[in-house]
Amino acid sequence: MKILAITCSFAALIGFGCESDDNSRSSRSPASPPQQESRPKLKTRRDVVAERGIRKCFESYMAATLNEDGEIAVDYVSVATLDYFQRIMDHVRKMSRIDVERLPMSSRYLVLAFRHRIPRDQALIYTGRDALIHAINNGWISKDGVATAELTDVHVEGRFATAGVRIKNKDNPHRYHFSEHDGIWKFDLEPMMKVMNAAVSALARESNVSENEMLILMLDAVSEKTTDDSVWQPLIAEDEGE
Repeated sequence: MKILAITCSFAALIGFGCESDDNSRSSRSPASPPQQESRPKLKTRRDVVAERGIRKCFESYMAATLNEDGEIAVDYVSVATLDYFQRIMDHVRKMSRIDVERLPMSSRYLVLAFRHRIPRDQALIYTGRDALIHAINNGWISKDGVATAELTDVHVEGRFATAGVRIKNKDNPHRYHFSEHDGIWKFDLEPMMKVMNAAVSALARESNVSENEMLILMLDAVSEKTTDDSVWQPLIAEDEGE
């Protein structure tokens, strides 16, 4: 059970499991009348250039992650990703237990993990960028799928794009997200967290434990120290200043 939970958590963090492309691809019901198949969209020169940039971004991010080089890896993630981790670090410092328990599973897990696994003096000053660098540098991200991951088809829509992914020669049912910033394509990790929410919730139900109990089991499995109740408390008390 713990191994499965760890797989879900790290897979979500690195992006092995992202938001389904259901919103961008309509699926027809078997009862629907036959429809004429639309022709594949012809790629423009811009699409070709964008796809090249997306593949280079992905490959560079994966290589840096394998080498546990967070300083390089974060240069390939989107502004939205860094903003997401900044919010997580703000929660780590100030959010009460009641409010943490209201967070989606993925965000809840990261708040608890950063409180539990990052030294307090560092967590008090870390930016979102620092936190992601720390996670990569310390091998928090599973490398099992990284070495075999490759992008398949790439769909570009203006400044945003999604890509299919194949891991260990198997197609992933979810798509990865990318966005363009000043002409440079970046990997967006934030949408990936939604799969973790569903996966861990389902795992908790199957294991007959609460979501919070499942999160603690996940932390216990990857940490050298026992997870105690302090992970639910903010690093900075309400009456305490930074």
